[in-house]
Amino acid sequence: MAEAPLTANGARRTAWIESPLYDSLFFLAAPLLGALYLLASLYAPHLKIIPGIFFTIGMAHYLSTFSFYLGDDNRADYRSHLMAFLIGPIALLTAAGLMRISPLLPLLLSVIYLWNVWHISLQSCGILSVYRHLNGAPRDEKRFANALLLSIAAALVAWRIDAFDPLRGLLIRISPHLPALLFDAALIALTALAATYIYRVFHRARIGSPLRGSEALFLGSSMLLFHPFAWASNAAAATNGVLFGHFVQYLGLVWLLHRRKYAAESGSRAQNALAFLSRNVTVLAAVMFSLAVAMYMIGKITQSFGIYGVYAWLFNALVLIHFYLDGWIWAFKRPFVRQSLGPYLSAGPRTEIAPPRLDAIAAR
Repeated sequence: MAEAPLTANGARRTAWIESPLYDSLFFLAAPLLGALYLLASLYAPHLKIIPGIFFTIGMAHYLSTFSFYLGDDNRADYRSHLMAFLIGPIALLTAAGLMRISPLLPLLLSVIYLWNVWHISLQSCGILSVYRHLNGAPRDEKRFANALLLSIAAALVAWRIDAFDPLRGLLIRISPHLPALLFDAALIALTALAATYIYRVFHRARIGSPLRGSEALFLGSSMLLFHPFAWASNAAAATNGVLFGHFVQYLGLVWLLHRRKYAAESGSRAQNALAFLSRNVTVLAAVMFSLAVAMYMIGKITQSFGIYGVYAWLFNALVLIHFYLDGWIWAFKRPFVRQSLGPYLSAGPRTEIAPPRLDAIAAR
């Protein structure tokens, strides 16, 4: 029977990122949260607090990406990659504006729609990798699990592809049969990958590393994450149902990371601000609410002046930049990311974590 791996100091590593309760509330419960949000929005549409909660959590999720610019080690790394962390976001801001005022608006909306599916799926794959590491799973497990999760998301989204008009319009311009062909292809891929993974489960059991514990629970949760596409009334409702659980996962992960990484008050004022917010949840909630109100008021003001398109442009750009930056910030294939984030997520809550080597970062 496989045991939980040991840390460098010989302590037994926990199989949870934080604890069974925390992980269940913020990571495993994502499909349930999506279902609860959808049911609440369907059966209590008169309660304005429901979309208000969604907007508040959603804006905190998008804007929290920029909190990574405040960490001292992150800032040193980003300054050495200006094309990625400065020019890239500016290019997306410009492209979103040009596409909104041109006939390419359906393409912009379709890119956001599909990139959103990819982004959410990769977050599930990333968190699953942490659980896999904590549970001592085989190193080659990643490609099997990731392929399964991506194929499930693709099949469910392809099934409801007709419900998203911008993308449907683009596809039928190529061929009226293309939406159906894409679903057939996604279903075939899902069937093959599911069969492969079932074989993989038996293989792991034979080599003494069975799928179990928190790894198995989160895999099951991730497989169910896109369930709103199977029963929601339209593509927008289904997307919001998936997003609500995704928002909570992301915020729970970022908060936990900052709380661990900046536990000691040291460094710049910006970094200490992250430490302060991670220790004071009430203040953090107030900041989240204030940012949501500010964004809401910007939308109302631009609408009153007849320039709501400006707000729509900024919001679309914010979403794209969030997708783009997360692809860099959480890319564990980058040595800096493995060093600066990995120890604070995959070492468990009760182990000693070595700080990142700032001298090595500055030397690059």
